[in-house]
Amino acid sequence: KRAPAATMVLLARRWLGALALGAALASGALVSDDVMDDEDVMTVLMPGDFKELNKAAGRHLTEAWEAFQLAQGATFSDEVEVHLHSCKTGRMSGDVCKNRLLNAEEQSGEEGKSEGLVPFIEDFFAGVKAERHVSSLGGTEEGDAAANLHDDIFAGALGAPLAQEHFAALPAPGRDDKLAIGGLGDFASAALVDGKEAAAPTHALAVALNEDMQSGALATAGALPLEQAANWTSWALESEVKMRKFRWLFVGGRDHDQWAMMSWALDKNDTLRERAKYNGSVFAEFREWFEAGGGKLSFLAPDHDGDDAVKRPVGLRATEDIMEQDVVLKVPMKLALAQPTLRNVMSDDRNTRLHNIFTEDFRRNEEWGLAYFLAHEHGRGESSPWWPFLRVLHMTTMRSRVMTELKDTFVTRLMRDMDDEIALMQRALDKFKGCSHARNHVCEHVREHAALRWALSVVRRYAVRVKKKTTGKEFLALVPFVHLLPHREGAGGSITLHMDNSLQFTAGEAYEAGSGVFIDRGNFSDAEQLLRFHRVQPETNEHNGVRMVLPGATLEVEHLMWFPDKTRSARWRRMLRLPPKLSTLWQGASKLMIFGDGTDDEEEESFTKVTKEQEKMIDLALEVGAAATRAEAALILTGEEPDEFGSLPAQEIYTALEPEKEGDDIWQGRSELANGFFQLQDAVAAGSVDKSAQRVINQTREFYLEGRMPLRGMDAVDKVMKRRQILLSYCGNATSHIIGERNISTNLMCSLRTHIMNETDVDVLCPAGKPPFADMHCCKDSEPLFEWSPGQCSGETNSIFNYSQPVSRDNEQRVLESLLDSVKLMYALLPGGEAADDKRLLEDRLAADGRETTYASALRYRYREKRLLENTVARIEQRLASLDALEYQVDGVRAIRDREEAEKEQRRARVEAIRNTTVALPVVANLSVNLDGTNVQYLVVREGEAIDDKAALFARKHGIDAAGVATLKEKLLDKAKAVVEGVMLFALPVVDGIGRRRMLIVRDGDDVRETVEDFCIKYNISTYVDDDNEARDFAAMIMAKAEEKHNATVKREVLVQLPVILVDGRSVTLTVREGEQHDLYGVVRSFAEAYGVDLGMIDSIVNAVNDRLPPAVHFQRLTGDAGRIFNLRITSREPREIEATIASFAELYGYPLDIVPRVRQQVMGALHPDADTAPAKPLPELGG
Repeated sequence: KRAPAATMVLLARRWLGALALGAALASGALVSDDVMDDEDVMTVLMPGDFKELNKAAGRHLTEAWEAFQLAQGATFSDEVEVHLHSCKTGRMSGDVCKNRLLNAEEQSGEEGKSEGLVPFIEDFFAGVKAERHVSSLGGTEEGDAAANLHDDIFAGALGAPLAQEHFAALPAPGRDDKLAIGGLGDFASAALVDGKEAAAPTHALAVALNEDMQSGALATAGALPLEQAANWTSWALESEVKMRKFRWLFVGGRDHDQWAMMSWALDKNDTLRERAKYNGSVFAEFREWFEAGGGKLSFLAPDHDGDDAVKRPVGLRATEDIMEQDVVLKVPMKLALAQPTLRNVMSDDRNTRLHNIFTEDFRRNEEWGLAYFLAHEHGRGESSPWWPFLRVLHMTTMRSRVMTELKDTFVTRLMRDMDDEIALMQRALDKFKGCSHARNHVCEHVREHAALRWALSVVRRYAVRVKKKTTGKEFLALVPFVHLLPHREGAGGSITLHMDNSLQFTAGEAYEAGSGVFIDRGNFSDAEQLLRFHRVQPETNEHNGVRMVLPGATLEVEHLMWFPDKTRSARWRRMLRLPPKLSTLWQGASKLMIFGDGTDDEEEESFTKVTKEQEKMIDLALEVGAAATRAEAALILTGEEPDEFGSLPAQEIYTALEPEKEGDDIWQGRSELANGFFQLQDAVAAGSVDKSAQRVINQTREFYLEGRMPLRGMDAVDKVMKRRQILLSYCGNATSHIIGERNISTNLMCSLRTHIMNETDVDVLCPAGKPPFADMHCCKDSEPLFEWSPGQCSGETNSIFNYSQPVSRDNEQRVLESLLDSVKLMYALLPGGEAADDKRLLEDRLAADGRETTYASALRYRYREKRLLENTVARIEQRLASLDALEYQVDGVRAIRDREEAEKEQRRARVEAIRNTTVALPVVANLSVNLDGTNVQYLVVREGEAIDDKAALFARKHGIDAAGVATLKEKLLDKAKAVVEGVMLFALPVVDGIGRRRMLIVRDGDDVRETVEDFCIKYNISTYVDDDNEARDFAAMIMAKAEEKHNATVKREVLVQLPVILVDGRSVTLTVREGEQHDLYGVVRSFAEAYGVDLGMIDSIVNAVNDRLPPAVHFQRLTGDAGRIFNLRITSREPREIEATIASFAELYGYPLDIVPRVRQQVMGALHPDADTAPAKPLPELGG
C-alpha cells in the first residue's frame, strides 16, 4: 500500500523537524553587488550584526506568541510567563529563549501547559509568520504525535525518505517487490525463526512479536515494563531524535535555530536595514587604501549605476574599448588575502606569523583556510592591514517571499549543507587549534558561528582562482576590485601572479566603452548560482543538476573528519528496514545493567583472555581500524560464535535499573532498547530474505524475548554493510550523486545500486573473506593489496565491482523504481504547481518588473528544477522499458566464477594425474625374457638405474650365464638409445617443502610454464588451485626465475655439444653456450646432478669439453659473490674480441658492465708481460 502524498509530506516533515527545515529556508547566501539594493535581498554588513539580530529574535518570538495567545483567549503558566518577559526585554537571545520556553512547557503539569505553544514555536522557527498561527493553529492536523508514533515507526516512517533533504526512497533489500513508502503490505515471509521458515505473513509475524514482547525477558526484567507499554513509543522517539541531532557530524539544532531566528529578525529590524544602506565614505576609504598600496585600474571604473553618492557599485565598467587579453587591473599581492600573504601578518600575541597557524587549514580545504584567515582579520578590526577592504565585503540574505518560492527545492538542501559545514569548521578548530578549551587570540577571532558564516559566504561569493606565472599552480584569493566583477559563464578572464609579485586581471573578451566587465568564476549549477550570486543565467546551464542524498555516501569533506560516523550505518539500516545493531542493544542493556555490573570475574575473563598470537592480531586490528578498542578486537577474536541459526549464548539477566532523572544514562539506555524493538518489528515486517538480516533478526528477538546477551562487536548485518561500504567507495562522494540536465550521473546510479543490493549480489561482487577482520575480498585476485587492508585492490581495474554497469535485472529495476518514486515525490513537494505554470509565472514577472530580479531568478530556478525532474522521470521510464536489453555484471561475474571453478576442477584432476604418474620413476627400457619357453619374466630399467647392475641382478636371480647377460645389456641399450631426450637448456636447484634438493630441468622445445607447473605439482610445492599465499608466491618466484633464465639462455650462442651416455643407457647432450665456458665445472656439475651422473665423471667430461673448445691463450682469474672463483677463458689476442668475451661473461654472471674495459686491460697486460699497460679507456667505434 502506498501512502497518499499528503501523508508522506507530514511524515517527512515530522522526522526532518520543522525547526531544521526552517533553518534551511531562512539561511542566507551571498548576493552579487548588482542586486544588493534589490527589494528581495537584505544586506548583513558584518558578523557583529548577528548578536543584535539574535536578541531581536527573542523579542519577535514573544510578540508573536502573545498575539497568538490573545487570539486563543489562553493564559500563560507562571514559568512560561517569566521566560517570555526575559525574552521580550532582550535579556535572553532568541535561541536560548526558545529552548527555555520549550523546557518550561515540558516541565509544566497538564493543567499548566499552554495549549499550542510547542507547535507554535516549531512552526515559528520553520519560517511560518505569526499571522498564520492566529488563524490556523486551533489544533494540529497531524493529531497527537505520541499516539500516532507507534504506527509511524511500525509503518517504516523512521526509515522513510526525508524528501525535503533530497534523500532517496530506498526499498528494503532482498524483497520481491519494492517497499511502499509510508505503508506496509502483506508480504510472504522468508525470515527464519528458530531455523524454520515462518508460514505466516510478515505483518502477522510483526504483530505476534509485539504480543510476545509483553511477556518477554526484557519486559519481565523491567527494561521495557509492560505496565508502561504506552510510553515505549515516546522512549523510542527520544533515541531517534538524539540520533538525528547528531546526524553525520554531531551538529545539534542550536546553530540552525539561531540562524532561522536571526533571518526573521532581519526582516523586522529597522536599525539594521538603515545600517545596511550604502555608505560612500567607506567605499572611498577602500579605494584610497587600494591606490595607496599600489593597486591600479586601467580602462575600468566602478559602476554606481549613475549615482556615486547613494548607490553602491554594481560592478566595473569599461571607460574605453577593451580588447581581449588586455590587462585592465593590477594589484600588489600584499593587498590580497590568500595563503601566500599569511606570512605577512603576525598573530595578536606576536608569538608567530599566521602562516604557521593556518597553512595546514589551506591544505585540508582551501575555502576553509581562506575563511579562517578572513574571519581572523575581521576580528582584529582596524588593526588588520586589510580593514578597508573587509568593510566592503558584504553578505546578504534573501527575503522570506523569495525563500517561500524556493521551499523544498535543492537550494534549501545546499543552504542546510552550508550550515553543517560551518559546524564542521568549528569542530576542526576545536581539534586542530584547541579552541574548545583554549581561548587564544585565534579562537576569539574565528571560533564564533556568525564569523565563520559571514567569512565562508564572502569567500564563496568573491574569491577567485589565481595562477602562478612561474609554476602554473593555482590558489584561492580575495582580490580588491576583482570582487566587483560579476560572474557570467563563458566570459573568461584570468588572474595571474607575475614575477613582480603583482596580480594582473586579463579580460577574457572584448568590451565596448561604457559596458560592464565580467569574469567566469567557474562552473556552477543553477542552485549554486542562485546562492552565490542571487541570479540564474537565462541560458540553459549544462552544469545544472540536483543532488540525491544517500545515507551511506561519503561527503566531500569526509577526509577532514577525525571522528567516526556513529549514525550513518544506523540510519542506513533503518532506511533499508534492517534490524538494529546488536552492539547498540548491548550498550543499552549495559546502561540498565541487565547483565550485571561487569564485576563478574569469570565472565570478564571469557572476553579478555587472548593468546600472544591473538595479541598481535589485536594490535594490527587497532592499527588498521578493524576494531575501535582492544576490548572490541578481543571480543571479535574470542567471543562465543552463534550457532548455525544465529542463536546467542545464554546469560543470566538482572532486574533493570530505574532512571533517577530524565536524560540520564539509564533513561537513554531504555530509549535505545525501545527504539531497537520497533526497528526489529519493522525488519520482521519487511520480510528480508538476506541471511545476515535473518540471523540478526533471530539474535535480536532472542535478546528481547529470552534475555540472551547481544554481541558487542560487529554483527552479521554490519559485516555485509561493511562490504557495501567498500563497493560504495567506487561510487564517488555525495557531491557527484547528481541528477543532471542530460543524464543521471554514473556515480549516483552506482550508489543506488549498492544501497539496494541484496546480500546475494554483495557476495558475488565483494565475497566475504577470512574472519575475523579481513572480512571482504572485493578484488579479482581474491586477495586485497595488503593483508589487513580489505577492499584496497592492487590497481583500479582489479576490483570485481564495475561501478558503471548494472548489477542485476532485479537490482536495476528496484533502483529505477526507487529513483522514480524519489523524483516524483520531490516534484510533488515543490510549490507552484506544474513546470508549465512556473514558466508562465516567470514570464509574467519579467514583463511586470522589466528586468531580472532575485524573485524572478528564484522562479526561473524552480521552473528549471521541475523541468529537470520531468525529464528525469521520462528517462527513468524509458530505461525501465529496456531492462531486458541491458548487460548485468552479476551474470558476467557468475559466468566467470563458473568458468574459473571448471578450470579449477581441471587443474585438480591434472594434479592428481601428475602425482599418480610420478609415484615411480619413468621407464627407460622394458625387456620381456622367455627363460624356458613358458616362464616369461620382465626386466625393467628406470631413469637413473644402471643397465649393467640391473642385467647382472636379473641374471643372478634367474640363473642366466655371461653370454645371456651380454645379450640382455645389448638389447636394453638398444631400447634406451631409442628414447629421445631433449637437449637440456638449464637446470635450477630447488629445495622442496620437506627439505629435499630437486632439479628443475628445462629442455629445448619445452613449454616453460607447463614444465615449472608440473615440477611444482610433482614435488608438492604448489597445486595452483588451493594454495596459501606463501606457496603461491614461492611458485610464482620459481616461474619468473625459470622464464628469465630460459629467455637469456636461448639467446646465447652454442659453443660445444657433447653426447653423454648415462648409466641407464639414455644418450643425452651436454650443451655449453657462450659465457658458460668460463665455469665449465659449474656447468658440468649442474648437468651431472640433473641426470644422476656419477660425480667422479665430472673431470673427464670437463676435459672432453675443453678438447672441443677453441684453445685458450690466457685464463683471467676473477672472484665473484661468496668468494666464487672464475677463470675467464680468453681465446683471442684482439682487444675487441676479448672485450666481447668479458661482456658476455659479465651479463651471464651478474657483474656490472663497467668492469669490462678494466678487465680487458688486465688481460692485455698478461698477454704482453714485457709492456707497461695504460689505464683502461673505452674502445673507439668501429671505423673510428
